Amino acid sequence: MKRKSSNGITLKNGEYEKKTGGYIYRWTDNWGNRHSVGAKTLNDLRKKELVVQEEKARGISRARNTLYEQARMYLSTKVTLAQSTRSNYEYYLEHSIKNAPIGKIRISDLKSSDILRFYADLISEKGYSMGTVKILHKIIHPALEMAVRDRLIYSNVSEGCVRDYTEEQEKKYALTKEEKEEFLARIKDQSPQYLPFVKFLFASGVRLSEAIGLTWNDVVRQKETGFINIDHQIQYRKINGKPMQYASDTKTAAGKRKIPITPELEKILEEQSVLNASVKVPDNYSVGGYSDFVFLSPKGTCLSHNTIRCMMTRLSRDSKKRSVSIRHVSPHICRHTYITEMAAKGCDLKVLQALVGQKDLRVTYNVYNHLDDKRVRMEMQRLGMIDAEKKVDPVTFGDNLVTN
Repeated sequence: MKRKSSNGITLKNGEYEKKTGGYIYRWTDNWGNRHSVGAKTLNDLRKKELVVQEEKARGISRARNTLYEQARMYLSTKVTLAQSTRSNYEYYLEHSIKNAPIGKIRISDLKSSDILRFYADLISEKGYSMGTVKILHKIIHPALEMAVRDRLIYSNVSEGCVRDYTEEQEKKYALTKEEKEEFLARIKDQSPQYLPFVKFLFASGVRLSEAIGLTWNDVVRQKETGFINIDHQIQYRKINGKPMQYASDTKTAAGKRKIPITPELEKILEEQSVLNASVKVPDNYSVGGYSDFVFLSPKGTCLSHNTIRCMMTRLSRDSKKRSVSIRHVSPHICRHTYITEMAAKGCDLKVLQALVGQKDLRVTYNVYNHLDDKRVRMEMQRLGMIDAEKKVDPVTFGDNLVTN
């Protein structure tokens, strides 16, 4: 005799009405594991049953892995990840996913709305940037994709969950000669202790973390051959609200490189050496096994990433009593300016790619592949199409005609 619900509807095999209200469906998968799903109404329950039957037909097993467990498993398979990238992913996995409610949901029970709400709450409640949400998505999406390939879940519910998250990237531009000179002048006047460091960024094109991690061993060891060795970086992470510095490999394998010690760089290093003479380094100070750093804070420790960025932002905006206004300056803009200046001088782009440690030549090319008034004017003059003294109509050519 067929069982019936309290309102007279015949129940199918595996369907049960709960005494406390609602319904439940129990079944055994292809591997002999018992599972169950519930719903408030019989109609909703049967919709879930259809999904279960389709999963069984496709040979999909309802995994008990939580999102955190699946993401942890995914990261364990990525043996080729750069150390800095792995450290970044593991930090966000442990601090943003593990103890969050979504991290404890089984991947078979996850819905797109769960992930969308998780991302939205991170931004609205915790103040995360869109860039950080995208980093988390780079963990969650491939982890669930691996679960689909392993036939643990039917589909990747995180697909498209960051489609509406558009982050305004830092505008790509190189400082003009006048802007660069003005910015260095401001540092000399207001923050002279950082002048050699910023000059080094402009003159070498290295990343901020690479410059902070530079040791005298990296310089002196290669001085006879005329090169500076770049094979590591110093990064930082906030743990319990406190910034912590740590050493890691360069951003990519291409980041491990040697850059020539030009007369300009040699002079900058000499200037920094003079500054260091008045700085006391704490006993046995090191970060990740590295010590004797070239660029020091007033406390004799590594420079702070945030201190440098904030100093640059402050001086970019400080136009009081200055005859020259400048655009926003950041360590990235220093690097961009170096690449642009080198390319404008005719440096072979393949050589330039090696100098700045970029693994893809297209990235190097795209840094330089922008136009401004000055570059347009110089090229037109080179072609003999305008006089050297002729000015370009600012209405015709904007500050950034093309940006890639």
